[in-house]
Amino acid sequence: MSNIPNRRDMNLRLGRRRWHQRGAAAALGLTALVSTLAIAPRASNAARREVLFQQFSSCPRFIAYVRGLTLPEVGPYGLNGNYGVPRPIALPTDARKKTTRATPAATVAPTAARAGASETAAASAAAPPNQPAPSPAPATPVANDALSGTANTSSTNTQEAGVDEGDLIENDGRYLYTGAGGNVRIVDTTDAKLVATIPGDPGPEPQLLLDGPRLAIVRQLFTQWPETVVERWDVSAPMSPRFVSRVHFEGTLLAARTVNHRARIVLQTPFGARLPFVFPTDESAKALDRARQANRSIVLKAKADDWLPRAYNSDEGRNASPVRQAVNCVEIGKPADTSGLGLTWVATLDLNTPQPRLGASGSGGVVGSGNIVYASDRSLYVATTTQTNASFPVGAQPVIAPGGFGTPTRPIVPNRPGQTRTLLHGFDLSGSDGATYFASGAVDGRLLNQFSLSEYGGVLRAAVTTDGAGFGSARQSGVRVLARNGRSLDIIGSLNGLGITEKIYAVRFLGDLGYIVTFRQVDPLYVVDLRDPRAPRRAGELKIPGYSSYLHPIGAGQLLGVGQDATEQGQRLGTALQVFDVSDPNNPRLVVKLRVGGQSEAEYDHRAFLWWGPTRNAVIPQSTVDRGQYVSGALVTKINPDAIVVQGRVTHEIPQPGAAPGPIATAIPGRAPAILPGDTPPPYVPTEQIRRSAIVNGRLVTVSPNAVKVTDLATISPLLYAPFFNQ
Repeated sequence: MSNIPNRRDMNLRLGRRRWHQRGAAAALGLTALVSTLAIAPRASNAARREVLFQQFSSCPRFIAYVRGLTLPEVGPYGLNGNYGVPRPIALPTDARKKTTRATPAATVAPTAARAGASETAAASAAAPPNQPAPSPAPATPVANDALSGTANTSSTNTQEAGVDEGDLIENDGRYLYTGAGGNVRIVDTTDAKLVATIPGDPGPEPQLLLDGPRLAIVRQLFTQWPETVVERWDVSAPMSPRFVSRVHFEGTLLAARTVNHRARIVLQTPFGARLPFVFPTDESAKALDRARQANRSIVLKAKADDWLPRAYNSDEGRNASPVRQAVNCVEIGKPADTSGLGLTWVATLDLNTPQPRLGASGSGGVVGSGNIVYASDRSLYVATTTQTNASFPVGAQPVIAPGGFGTPTRPIVPNRPGQTRTLLHGFDLSGSDGATYFASGAVDGRLLNQFSLSEYGGVLRAAVTTDGAGFGSARQSGVRVLARNGRSLDIIGSLNGLGITEKIYAVRFLGDLGYIVTFRQVDPLYVVDLRDPRAPRRAGELKIPGYSSYLHPIGAGQLLGVGQDATEQGQRLGTALQVFDVSDPNNPRLVVKLRVGGQSEAEYDHRAFLWWGPTRNAVIPQSTVDRGQYVSGALVTKINPDAIVVQGRVTHEIPQPGAAPGPIATAIPGRAPAILPGDTPPPYVPTEQIRRSAIVNGRLVTVSPNAVKVTDLATISPLLYAPFFNQ
């Protein structure tokens, strides 16, 4: 009989070893907890006793904390349970200092485009510094409208006025910049010609931020390791874009925002990715234990720069500068209730200067793994989620992790049902340079997305869904209002009991009111009165089948909802648009609903939604089956006082070999049903999926990965088409 243990016995033995190891560490953890409580400031109320917040005063204290956090998770194959699969995600220190990989220069269209570029470049030379060059056909500059952009040009559909969000497209009133498909293309919307292409590395589609004559291209690369790259280009002459700078960040991109000419790049970097962990030579208990102890020794010897994220710059030819530390220990905040073995941090780049001002000074971070980012014009919040133990309240749990300063509290009893908890970490954006961590708070439950948060009147509002904490309790939703109290965000107001047994599908905070949609079988729209932040109350409620997953204010006391219609039993029937009258908060009512069928990207990404206030047009991407054929395009509707009128569907036909492109828009005069009429299906023409739409100089511009089309907004008739399938 073989003496080699089978895999089942090996797993049981490993499980017992890990459990005994963690149990032995508990005694050290209790000693560390006493040390932590002696250092931590005393809580002033119950909310602050639940979660203690500090900022590391030195690197030795940061190192001690990270050791205590990571040691219990160290195994024979490394950190965080990655047994058998190492995850190197470090930026190299030497390999990229000399590299032969060069970035292809931006390409421009030939002949007329090149001539135009010379004229624009000459105009740019005469323009004041950091100002866009005058365009041959400039858009009339007018004040921004929070709901509809400028008088004749729309902007990215954002949550907060004055806070730009990274998106697939940007425009300056004439030129459209699109990253759909990967490469960044610049299209002149006056003649629908592709005038320049900025090539990019393979990977997800980039996020674009346009700030005057500066275009920031934010790319997430997944090659050997996650890496976020931010390029800045001078587009004062759009037909001849000029490379300015490039910076590489170690970590995964969470969000990109621009406030007051400063780009805020929110990243997440795991701990220990660069540590030289060893692996067992075989699966024997002795080899596994030897590797585990060696890896624990590596963690104990790690220095601050082994744990902190790094960054470096590169020029147009990808020649790299020395790698540098991106965040200082003392710029990191620490909640006692942890939510992941990593760092969520904010890098700041000034888009108004020729060179990026980035270093360890001015970048703020917090320990934890962020998943939702919300930004106002003065603050940025990162939300992380964690599971608490129902039997051991946070702040009173025994701990198992040894260490010194700031050892996190962790439950010692496994496999108990717990409640999801959301931690909120705030960063101040009002300074002249970086983003500074200022406070954290916690709420029971989970957030839906960035719209679940809103900063208004000096407080932070959060819409949460909480699961039942035990037998007989049901899922419900509510609102929490938090105010800053030193380093803590304390709950000062709370509203419960919304959508019993349901969860949140849409949230929108507008001034003193909040609108929350929950769903399971029907769609309750709740209006929440937040005029007294210490006593939020449910003002009104409306129940109808289906749900809205995005809510947009359209003026005159109305909200437009984009979501799914459904039966009384909750079966989804396809995309629907709904107009709600919320002029009386105590009595919201449904004005009109239009089921358009299929599905829309606007249901889960607000940037795909276009509202054009001057003509009350709403445009959404839509994919559906029409008369037995799959059709993908953009649905153009007009919101009348008591009706939603479908004006037309715009499509991007894919040119077929040997055939001229077919019609690229379908006009539907007057009021029409959602499903296009007709008994005989037309010849099938494959179409591109339209991702975004915008109003540029009064005309509708739609964008797909391989085409841009310009349409007359009044008649929904095609004007110009720029396919670049082979460009």
